[in-house]
Amino acid sequence: AGAHGELCGLLAIRAALDARDDPREVVLVPTSAHGTNPATAAFCGYRVEDIKDPLMQQIRYLDKLVDELARGKKMESILRK
Repeated sequence: AGAHGELCGLLAIRAALDARDDPREVVLVPTSAHGTNPATAAFCGYRVEDIKDPLMQQIRYLDKLVDELARGKKMESILRK
């Protein structure tokens, strides 16, 4: 599963960095990442810094717009929000 892969990957990275005395403490995570990405990084002892991803923000906006249209809402009422 994806969350297991994230955890295993970050634990392997942490072990490799520790083995060479590399003190990195920050993981950069795009704001579009789902909840397990930041949680996994924090669980592994990293500080999480968000990176804004304008393209993903636009995609999410359009995805929500399509959902509202599929529910029968009119474009004008959606855009007024």
